[in-house]
Amino acid sequence: MEKYSTAQLVILSLLGSVAVSANAAQDKASGVYQFEQITVLGSAQESEVFVNPASVSVVGQEEIKNIAPQSVASYLRKVPGVQIIEEGVERISIRGEGSNRVAIAIDGQKLSDHSGYGQPLLIDPASIERIEVLRGSSSVVSGSRAIGGVVNIITKKGADKPLEVTTSAGYFSATRGYRASTSIAGSQGDFDYRLGFSRSELGDRQTANQRLTPSDSDDKNYSGHLGYSHGKHSFAIKAMEYEVAAKPYTKDYNVDFDIDIDLPKRELTKYAFFYQGDDLTEQIKKLKVDVFQQDIERELYNDITPKDYVIAEDPRTPRNIIATSSDKQRTQGINLLSELELIEEHDTVIGLEYEKDNLESKKNNIITSGGGMSFPSINYDEANITTQSAFIQHSVPLHEDITATLGARHYRVEAKQDKSLTNNKPNDLLNNSDSHTVGAASLVWQPADAWILRANVSQGYVYPTLGQLFLTTISGGTVVNNNAELQPETSITYETGARFQNESWILDANLFYSRAKNYIKSVPTNSGRKDEINKNLDQANSFGLELQLEKELVDLNLTPYVTGTLMRRELKTADYTTYDSGTPSFFGQVGVKQAHDINDWQGEVDFYVQAATKAKDITDDRRGDLYSAGYGVFNLRYNLTNFDNLRFGVELNNLLDKDYRQSKEEMRGAGRSFNAFASYTF
Repeated sequence: MEKYSTAQLVILSLLGSVAVSANAAQDKASGVYQFEQITVLGSAQESEVFVNPASVSVVGQEEIKNIAPQSVASYLRKVPGVQIIEEGVERISIRGEGSNRVAIAIDGQKLSDHSGYGQPLLIDPASIERIEVLRGSSSVVSGSRAIGGVVNIITKKGADKPLEVTTSAGYFSATRGYRASTSIAGSQGDFDYRLGFSRSELGDRQTANQRLTPSDSDDKNYSGHLGYSHGKHSFAIKAMEYEVAAKPYTKDYNVDFDIDIDLPKRELTKYAFFYQGDDLTEQIKKLKVDVFQQDIERELYNDITPKDYVIAEDPRTPRNIIATSSDKQRTQGINLLSELELIEEHDTVIGLEYEKDNLESKKNNIITSGGGMSFPSINYDEANITTQSAFIQHSVPLHEDITATLGARHYRVEAKQDKSLTNNKPNDLLNNSDSHTVGAASLVWQPADAWILRANVSQGYVYPTLGQLFLTTISGGTVVNNNAELQPETSITYETGARFQNESWILDANLFYSRAKNYIKSVPTNSGRKDEINKNLDQANSFGLELQLEKELVDLNLTPYVTGTLMRRELKTADYTTYDSGTPSFFGQVGVKQAHDINDWQGEVDFYVQAATKAKDITDDRRGDLYSAGYGVFNLRYNLTNFDNLRFGVELNNLLDKDYRQSKEEMRGAGRSFNAFASYTF
């Protein structure tokens, strides 16, 4: 008899409620990039993108449907300021900031990662309703880990009829892979439900010149939602289980050793409960409470062999290092938020957040010397971190067309080791704590119906991970020691921007400048060995322009567009000051779309160039310098739908078969290839 995990049993239990459950109708999908779309980022309460004080973008359901569901990152490549980092699993960089400084949330509940690499995207693309992206510091509204920005993934709820079944499939020639998914959703009375399953297998990537072996991955996902709404109150339960395995391609690393990395398991199990009350009293406009538990299991394997010339230069160099780790993490949290109108036409938002991470880590290292002798070591650690914060944000109408917003959040964080063993011998237990306050302020001016001008200043805050504080690891053949004296990383971002929309134009432009300090970096110790230790050393200054512009040429039935980022990012360390931080001076897309009708079908053609200037990254000592030449890659996408139940799509990628590497990605881009995908709803 097949065994099921707890998450799968919860989802199957929700399926048993189909006969007595369902949902209110889902919001109708908006256009590809319309300012009317709603987001909670940037303002702590639901607002249209058009009047939002922050640099926000929303990838809506219509755009998601028109993109091959290869991965979540596929939906984000068009968002200004966003770059994708591929290291077996996909992570997000915003405005050049590493993924460990970008907050990733599912339904407003942040995921946490203590490996030091940053939180990967662990969710099925087919379960996503929309994706909200905020660029820049946002630790007042969005909490910790938001120096570079925030990605909030909103999952689907029910359907607007008692029973709706959707199935979709895609084939991706560059990896000779596929993704298939199916969902059952519906609504009846005050109930709604959705159940989903997906499976993906992606092989080694084919570039213009070679197949990258190994670079394969596979994942599977179960998800479920059950909701109830009555009068002013609504409730929801969500559960998901997502598991991915991957083998990163490492042969392009410019380093002094050969490395084989395997990620055999990365599993996220998540349960969440949501409550929302609307217009409870004249003063309480909205009250939200959500509670969640997330379990993450991670396995990692490293096999590191120094190259011959390294051994010749220093015969003491180990001949081989095998490092494996197995981590289990449980996060429990609760968020409370109330939207108040204590003074007429003044909006006040008050929020409380509690989060506790418990980490259990086991690391096995085997170092083989030149004489053939092996030196094994086993490190076992248990540690936890508790984050409590409270914030308040108040909006003041200075004039009928001008709104000012002020906000602040106070953090109290405590981290400590509960257990630490090396080869079964106990180590001294360590701890760390911090108390910190961040602030934000903004002005939004609407001089005309079609225009919004805005300016804001906001601060960011990232507390060290449990790994950086308490765990000794091996990374790239180097022993990286923990440091319990680390301070949080902080930042401040200044922005000014404009939005415009009428019948044929859409413009979203903003200038930004950010300054960050106390970046954590591992540096050599004084031991004379190849050891390093984490320290607060680096600083970064970033400035630039982000632009999203569309113009509908009605007579020609064409819509040319550009979405891009012009920026410079300067990194300062104890050893150097450089702009070679891996961020190109320009990156983005330029294209033209054309929509047409074929009987009862509607089609859309999108021809675009994905481009970037050259970039060099010298900031990772263990990976080596990573250079990306400037490139322009031509692509063509075609979608066809009858609106009712059937949708087809095909993407022709890298039409000129160009060999290129995107600046933040470890692997070279796919060569000439195609993606084909279809979905059917009945």
